[in-house]
Amino acid sequence: MAARAPGHFGGGGSPLDDIDIGVYRLMVEALSEAVLLYGADGRVLTHNRSAERLLGLSAAQLSGQAPLPAGWCVVREEGGELPGLAALRTGRAQRNVALHVRTPEGERWLCANAEPLFRGGDGRPYAAVVSLADITEQRRTRAQLERQSAFRGSLIALVGASLQHGLDEAFYQRLLEGAVQVIPGAQAGSLLLRGEGDAFFFVAAVNFDREVLARSYLYEHELFRDPEVPGLQLIYGFDNSAIDPERRAPLYEAGDTGGIKVSMSIPVEMGGRAIAYFNLDNFDDPNAFGEEAIEMGRIFAHQVAALWQRFRLEAELRKERAALERLAFFDPLTGLPNRALLHDRLQHALAQRGAGALTVMFLDLDDFKDVNDTLGHDTGDALLREVSRRLEACLRAGDTVARWGGDEFVLLLPGVGTEQAASRVARKILTCLAEPFALGEVDVRVAASLGVALYPGLAASSEDLLKHADIALYRAKEGGKHTYAFFTEDMNRRLKVRLSQGAELREALASGALTLALEPRVDLATLEVTALEARVVWPHPERGPLGADALLPLAEEAGLIGQLGERVIALTCEQAAQHKREGRTQRLSLTVSSRGLRHAGIVPQLAHHLRRTQLEPAQLELGIGDLATVESPTGLATLRALHGLGVQLSLAGLGVPGIPLNLLRQLPLRSVQLDGSFVRDLTLEGADAYAAGQLARNLIQLVVALGRNLGIAVVAKGIATPLQRALLRELGCDEGQGPLFGAPYTTAAPAAGAVYLPLPT
Repeated sequence: MAARAPGHFGGGGSPLDDIDIGVYRLMVEALSEAVLLYGADGRVLTHNRSAERLLGLSAAQLSGQAPLPAGWCVVREEGGELPGLAALRTGRAQRNVALHVRTPEGERWLCANAEPLFRGGDGRPYAAVVSLADITEQRRTRAQLERQSAFRGSLIALVGASLQHGLDEAFYQRLLEGAVQVIPGAQAGSLLLRGEGDAFFFVAAVNFDREVLARSYLYEHELFRDPEVPGLQLIYGFDNSAIDPERRAPLYEAGDTGGIKVSMSIPVEMGGRAIAYFNLDNFDDPNAFGEEAIEMGRIFAHQVAALWQRFRLEAELRKERAALERLAFFDPLTGLPNRALLHDRLQHALAQRGAGALTVMFLDLDDFKDVNDTLGHDTGDALLREVSRRLEACLRAGDTVARWGGDEFVLLLPGVGTEQAASRVARKILTCLAEPFALGEVDVRVAASLGVALYPGLAASSEDLLKHADIALYRAKEGGKHTYAFFTEDMNRRLKVRLSQGAELREALASGALTLALEPRVDLATLEVTALEARVVWPHPERGPLGADALLPLAEEAGLIGQLGERVIALTCEQAAQHKREGRTQRLSLTVSSRGLRHAGIVPQLAHHLRRTQLEPAQLELGIGDLATVESPTGLATLRALHGLGVQLSLAGLGVPGIPLNLLRQLPLRSVQLDGSFVRDLTLEGADAYAAGQLARNLIQLVVALGRNLGIAVVAKGIATPLQRALLRELGCDEGQGPLFGAPYTTAAPAAGAVYLPLPT
């Protein structure tokens, strides 16, 4: 290696030119790669020690050696050439040439580089430096990674196909074929799936007859596995003697089971328990399944377990989704379609091109409340279920019976488009329901009323049809129950009027057209005005002033009850704040409806308007007019929350039948208001006057005594004569209001800048 061409090992005026050649030799000896110097004849002139280790030859053996040692050959394409010889022949360097070499010890991969050396000017290399690196492990690792990548790709494709086709009858066959295809060494196989009684059944086979195998089954202890070794196992011998002859015979008839050299038994586990076994077989080599195949088997089992788990979860989710859909679209008590499904079916029927005739019936059970009250809610529920079954039985298969709520049902009858046809169905239903219902030990009779709306007709939408049938139902009930009524043009005109009035009310609320009427309440002893009861008034431009009796049903029907309630609260707070600014000390009293008390926003709404108007809460009194609401836990909680704001509470309408007086002990009240019927009965004239008057006197005395005991003021309403005032004062009532003390008067909202009327004297 003493001769050097320019550009190699120094030269060309480099400062390295003066370095001794021995230094270069030491550098080459330190390399881990094999370095050999080939002469022009292609034989080794010199080398480093790494070459001896790589080629397995001594220094003497390598000296003068041909390019490859004896017994070595290169696996290459036809016409290929070794890199060193190619460099000598062409005079061009050969870079990173991969050599697949077969040696007596086995196959190896080498990475070769060859650099030609030149001397003189003829341009012909006189030698070549060749470096060799053993890349066998790298190539094996890369090949293994490529196989693993292909294996995972096959798994993904297998999982994708399984997800696409689902758990069909070919699912298990696809899994097994995929395992045989992708796991090295597998030539055949079978899949055993756990069934009932812990027996495993053959559900798939490759290179065996699956139909024959299906005649047999194995228990876990018969699977030729070592019970002490968990997980994947390699099995080399098969002792079938423990299997009874009837089940053993198909194992031999199905294929060459006796020729199996090795079998890889792969358990698929879920929840710590094997649910299946993949048996992959090789007929040629007991060592066919190496570490790579075993690792692939474990990965395959894990992926299959995950896939199975996914299918199981999806099945459970489908079951839960079906249950949720049933809850969403079916009534849990009767199993009938609910409102949501009814709306969907009705809209679908109307949306069909050229939608045909259709009838909607609203059905309500007459006096159903009596059944609940006398026989209990369980019997009432049983009755509703039996009514549902009877309705379905007396209608056609294509008809829909839906539960609307409570004891109300809606019937959807496609193809029924005339009053005559609908009347026949209605009469059939009434007759069907008139028969007694056997509910346990009692027979229950129940009647029904029906409202009927036809399409095409006066309705243009599904909402119109349902609304028309509902209106017709109430007309049927007004007509004496146990009958049916059709929605008519007259009802339609009335409905349009109500819709128009609802729109007007919406506009009145938006424009601030509502105002209050104030009725004075006085101290019965001094006649001093102690409070003013506020009532909402709508000064309608055509119909005149409309009070709460007209506004509440209209607001309820138009869906404006919440807006109306908040507007009345706002007006009352503004009125009371205005009084305070004018130096008036009288409280304002406002009676709240049952719907208002149930409204979730009443407490925050009132708190907001108290802050907005800077009103002292004690200047406002809320009258509670619906004792049924008060008796409920939520009603009591709402009253306590209102009292917590600092407003005063009054129980209105005391004396109405059915109101328990012990409620007075539970409520944070300032006063109770006696119903006007008490006051009227005090001064009745006629045959029954004395008895009625005495009863009224006794009840008033009872309320007054209870009020004194609880520190609650008693207010009498509807006082019209001085005699009534005198009697009530004598009986101990504290305050009163009514025509005797002045009629209610109206005032505009403070925001409108109106001038207030003076208080009556």
